[in-house]
Amino acid sequence: MLDKVKAEVVIKEKISGKEIAKGKVESETVRDNETQLSLQIQLNEFVKWSPEKPFLYTAEIRLFDGDQLSDLVNENFGMRDFERRGKFFYLNNEKYYLRGSNITLHRFFEDPDCQALPWNREWVKKMLIDDPKAIDWNAMRICVGLVPDFWYDLADEYGMVFQNEWLYWQNHGWDQQIREEFTDWVWSDGNHPSIVIWDAINENTNSFIGNTLIPELQNSTPPESGMLVTCRKAI
Repeated sequence: MLDKVKAEVVIKEKISGKEIAKGKVESETVRDNETQLSLQIQLNEFVKWSPEKPFLYTAEIRLFDGDQLSDLVNENFGMRDFERRGKFFYLNNEKYYLRGSNITLHRFFEDPDCQALPWNREWVKKMLIDDPKAIDWNAMRICVGLVPDFWYDLADEYGMVFQNEWLYWQNHGWDQQIREEFTDWVWSDGNHPSIVIWDAINENTNSFIGNTLIPELQNSTPPESGMLVTCRKAI
């Protein structure tokens, strides 16, 4: 009931394709179960991402069942530091001012003229990237629900930072269910350098999320000198 598996990860510059790091991990999986393989790769030199210079990398993840290639996934990511010091934000150790507005996409769905515009890449890029940059904006607050995945990809590629709000207005579910949903939300989008603020609850409060769950996730953050790539695959 055991299968030997191997995960190989190659880190490349997205535009040039230049390989800068790689690693692999081997393990055994219990058949018909999910096994998580974690691999930490050291990046000794890298270009930091910013809206002014949105430099991206690609992690090419190859999963092998024995010696046979089972799956191949490419994930883009960027390297950047973002923190609050007192009342100011700092991006890559430099004071950074956020200039922008709110996007409440789920309210836009109520507009009969909305139609399929949120999935029109050209329209979204103009609304989300081109027009804001033309008036020197660099940030957006995503609120009242998340946006389609490719919106975050556009922000990564062209340079826009997000305050990303989890859709949480009222208490729902037990603490463990909240932990599973919230953790999945963070880790599923954690490769996007454009998301600099994770807005757990807005205009509300929850003791479990604020005092227990958020500190747990903060303490699970990989060290600054490395990058954590987790490959989840059901064999």
